[in-house]
Amino acid sequence: MLIRDNFRQQFYEVIRKNHVLVLVNSDVDALCAVRILMHLFACDDVAYSLVVVNGWDSLVRAVDEHAEQSHIAVLINCGANRALTSLDLAPDMKLYIIDSRRPLHLDNVYAQDNIYILVNSTELAELKCPQASEIFESDSESSDGEHEEGEGNRALEDIEKRAIRRTRRQQWRAKRNDLLWDYYENSWYSISSAVQMLELAHLMGKSSAETMWCAVVGLNSQLVDRLISFEAYTAVCIDRLRPFIRRYSSRNGAMKGDDVLRISFDKESLTFIFSLLHHSKSALFDSST
Repeated sequence: MLIRDNFRQQFYEVIRKNHVLVLVNSDVDALCAVRILMHLFACDDVAYSLVVVNGWDSLVRAVDEHAEQSHIAVLINCGANRALTSLDLAPDMKLYIIDSRRPLHLDNVYAQDNIYILVNSTELAELKCPQASEIFESDSESSDGEHEEGEGNRALEDIEKRAIRRTRRQQWRAKRNDLLWDYYENSWYSISSAVQMLELAHLMGKSSAETMWCAVVGLNSQLVDRLISFEAYTAVCIDRLRPFIRRYSSRNGAMKGDDVLRISFDKESLTFIFSLLHHSKSALFDSST
């Protein structure tokens, strides 16, 4: 299910009441996004467990290991393009996904009970998600004709009706295959997850120069890694980050250098950053050997 824009009420106000399992990918944008989320948790005394995942197997293992402790999980830059419906989740387990990778897996988009993806409504036109009725076959359609054998002779009219239904079903499946091909054919990256978390912090009145800096680093990592185009990068800077830059940058044009903006991190933040960077380097080394 998609959560569109109303991230504070439908996402944060829900998760802050529980112990939260945070699963974060080891890319720079995810690091910056989770740092902002940790800032919000610290402000509201939210209990959480943080686990770095570096692949599907790692994600599945983390969910299984923390299933008894946490019934709310936040996935940052992981899981959106895999069928999370295949996980063996407890009935009361809910997953919230903040992921910049596209396209989204349609099983996650149309899951009704326990999978939620945070997206901006301005992105819906670009996503071009097919309608659920165009993708998921109803039970009546899939089982049509399964019990026809052994029922004796049918009238010619009934036989013709079954043939028509069978033809329509084949046409529907062929159209579905075309829609799925078009939807999954291309992959791209959407807005930085760190920028999304900055906007959430701002809605709650908890943004700062530090959270803005994290969002800027996350966005720039997408550009440096060539995940987004320069045009997309510029658009986000102008449309999404400019208000924050104006707010937290000095209004005195004569001030330069270190006097313009100072960023500080406590010991806990630095420990987290270095441990995650160490994990990323270890994972990279393991994958190359």
